[in-house]
Amino acid sequence: MDTKEFGKGKAIKTYSGLEPRVSASLPLTQDLSIKAAYSRSYQFLQQARVSITGSPVDTWFTASPNTKPQISDQFSLGINSLFAEQALELSLEGFYKKSRNAIDFVENAGIVIDNENREGLLRSGKGWSYGAELMLKYDFAKWNGWLAYTWSKAYYHIPGLNGGEKYRSPLNHEHSINFVLTYDFSKRWSASGEWVFYSGAPTTYPVGRYSYRGKWVPMYSGRNEDSLPDYHRMDLSVTYRTKGRVQGKRFSGEWNLSLYNAYSRHNAWSIAFNYNRKENSAEALKVYLFTIIPSIAYNITF
Repeated sequence: MDTKEFGKGKAIKTYSGLEPRVSASLPLTQDLSIKAAYSRSYQFLQQARVSITGSPVDTWFTASPNTKPQISDQFSLGINSLFAEQALELSLEGFYKKSRNAIDFVENAGIVIDNENREGLLRSGKGWSYGAELMLKYDFAKWNGWLAYTWSKAYYHIPGLNGGEKYRSPLNHEHSINFVLTYDFSKRWSASGEWVFYSGAPTTYPVGRYSYRGKWVPMYSGRNEDSLPDYHRMDLSVTYRTKGRVQGKRFSGEWNLSLYNAYSRHNAWSIAFNYNRKENSAEALKVYLFTIIPSIAYNITF
């Protein structure tokens, strides 16, 4: 390992680039239109995740002499329509995104948080994703919200990883649903609920083990070939607005009472595998972080 020292205020490495964005919309009728867009972005802060289950550790890396910023080009095409005197809005949009300099850890990276040389465990390559989103928005007198479904796939191809074959991005969720509903009882009282669902994140499970010098060593499947259990939860909240808040006065406020994960879903944070010597078999243990989390807040507008 070599060490380089830089003077105070001296730039270590500079990256620059243009980020063009183009969008266009074509109205076909008063309530129907199509749209298209293109954008390029530079990501100077990237995330990498250890893919082996039991270690869902996210590590962030800034651009450096060894880690180039990720460059992405995204294309989208969609159609939008209004119904029921424009109280309902239905849209369908497809997208394709390709990236350069996507990063991921080498195989068997181990514990990386306290590894001073963790940047040396990174490899870079290309990534791409594609999908479609169907969304219905509604805005009636007292009811409003939206229902959205997204189908997508995301892949990496990084030389030296997964035997040189493409594999699923650790952030890929093939199916995603968001349902938001808000009801205004009066100008001062309202309630809302949100239900979210998405397919379990890709991970890598052990498929066997072997003995080496008296120790058992796990054998894993292909990179990100497996998935954690699907994730879903419901959040509920009730809001009370003060008289001054309703009237739009400064230094007025509102009370909010909310429940996160209202039906106490035990969503998996990771899956750990142990060997049960008594049963002579492997067992999987689900690790979760939160059940129901109530909260109360007072928000002030000024």
